[in-house]
Amino acid sequence: LPSSPLSSKVGSFLDEASSQMFRAAEVSVISPTTELSPFQPREDLDFLGQLWIFARHITSSAELVEIFGLVFRAVLLGHVQPFIHPGNTGTIATLFRQSLSCASNDERSVIATKLQSLLTEGRALQCLVEIGVEKLQRDYLNFLTSNGLSTGNEVEVFFSCSELFEKCKNLCKLHYVLELAAVLVSFVTLPKSFVASFVKHIIQYYRETDFEKFTTTPLFQIPFPALSPALKNLVQFASTFKPSRMSASSEESNPKTGKLYREKILCTSDPLFKYMHCPNTPSSQNADTVMCTYHAFCQPCIL
Repeated sequence: LPSSPLSSKVGSFLDEASSQMFRAAEVSVISPTTELSPFQPREDLDFLGQLWIFARHITSSAELVEIFGLVFRAVLLGHVQPFIHPGNTGTIATLFRQSLSCASNDERSVIATKLQSLLTEGRALQCLVEIGVEKLQRDYLNFLTSNGLSTGNEVEVFFSCSELFEKCKNLCKLHYVLELAAVLVSFVTLPKSFVASFVKHIIQYYRETDFEKFTTTPLFQIPFPALSPALKNLVQFASTFKPSRMSASSEESNPKTGKLYREKILCTSDPLFKYMHCPNTPSSQNADTVMCTYHAFCQPCIL
């Protein structure tokens, strides 16, 4: 490999990847602290999954171009014979497969020219996103299926699109699903059957909802048997939260005009405007009591 500041790091990465000694960093799905996540990272990564983990911490697109150039050269010269997951359909995955099946120098030269065309900052970043999306898709599929929270058919619905932008949007949907599942497993300690039922409703919602319509907060409901331990755990968990806002609404119909008058009153502990002051000082009667002003406003509407 040519001499450069990144050469030794890339060389070490290629040696580890070739000897199958590379292991994914212990990064939690919901927190940098691994102990907070109920999901363990995959270890059966293909070469491109390993490359994404290695290259994702780059500090500039120029570094990415240099890393890709060194890796492409190693593959073309036969120094590395990467295993590529059969489901990978990205640009680099396709060209790497073709390079491994080249029967002549002319064929290898064509592949080299195509790989060389990827060594621009824009194309390199796009390829990094491609291999990252495919790696994370298999991560999320593994997290949800290996923990018995979903089936492969339910999750793979989000992988059916071909455009990179659509893949990113669907991956974002799966991330929302996984975040909610992680909260229920880690903090609410619900039985797996309840979490699986919840995940099924979430997947159905995000499968039927366009990404552009994520402007409202969805509500998901799970029936709990009365006096069940799961319900008790949920009530205990919810009781630790202190409300910061409360709302009340009323409706009244005018018999003469037939119009419906609806009014909603919202009380919040946060100031409605930045210049409003919300005192948070101890009460003179009880030093352990904190007094907080609630600001209220009305939202009338005539239908």
